[in-house]
Amino acid sequence: MITFIKKIYHQVIRKYFGSPRLFNAIKARKQSFITIVPRPKFAKDFFRHSDDASKHTPFAIVIQGKSVLVDSFTAETVKIYQKSFVGSIIIVTTHEGADSPECLKELQDLGVNLVVIPKPANPGPFNINLQITSSVAGLKEAKRLGFQYAIKTRTDIRLYGVNISEYLFNLLRQFPVVSGTKQQERIISTNIFTLKYRPYSLSDMTVAGNVDDLLLYFDIPLDNRKVINLPTNSLVDDFVRERPGELYLETEFLKKIGYHPTGTLEDSWQIFADHFIVIDHDSLDSYWYKNDIYQCLENKFRIYTPEFGLHDLCFRDWFNLYCKFCKNKNGS
Repeated sequence: MITFIKKIYHQVIRKYFGSPRLFNAIKARKQSFITIVPRPKFAKDFFRHSDDASKHTPFAIVIQGKSVLVDSFTAETVKIYQKSFVGSIIIVTTHEGADSPECLKELQDLGVNLVVIPKPANPGPFNINLQITSSVAGLKEAKRLGFQYAIKTRTDIRLYGVNISEYLFNLLRQFPVVSGTKQQERIISTNIFTLKYRPYSLSDMTVAGNVDDLLLYFDIPLDNRKVINLPTNSLVDDFVRERPGELYLETEFLKKIGYHPTGTLEDSWQIFADHFIVIDHDSLDSYWYKNDIYQCLENKFRIYTPEFGLHDLCFRDWFNLYCKFCKNKNGS
């Protein structure tokens, strides 16, 4: 049996990657173990299906951003979601001029709800205003269509997992929001760019929850700055002061719900415990398409060196924070 498995393994390696000698060479040079996850590029090669979706509350799938045309990545992502998110609706939101007419027509022909909005005059630092406006437009469309729950993701991300809606809905039921907040339910994010030792760094790449709560999070004032002055070797205090990207989103959300962050790690962890759920991106089988090393290095923040500044906050860490800071508040 073991011999048979090894034979199949080598066949798969050769089919997708050619000779395994390349990876043996990398392993020897870097003194590291290398793991590989081959995923199908195209929907025709994706044969997984979710269980009976009629028993579960459907989520609207909001995909925001400029389409990734290489390998028809965004269009093929839509096709895969049409297989894996049965009973859901797919909404793609983009800005005027971002995608060609041919690209928009292809998406429309696939049956998505396409929302095209004006581009803000100031894209903001790291294009944060593009993210805000397209996310809000897609979430408002989901609400208009009568969906109570949504997954907000991006055109350069693909979720290969199945039974995701059921999983997310069960998480929301298992971990109710702390009473007395303006949220109806928690907001779920993943550990990609959710950093444990950088305060208020909830990842905005893939988030899910009640549509009203997601609008509470994203429907915030645009960032009027054009640049952010972060030193080359930025410290935690620099990020807290300048609030780039995800820090701007989370701290503006906290203002809306009447919370005044103190800028400490302890305060950030308390907020994670009270308002959010952070899950491992592996549980969604999430793939981030990047035209650089990130395309292969999907666990960028799984670090084994002494530097701890970029360590991600995984579900294990979040659950420990929940038990430490929040569990007693819910009467458990």
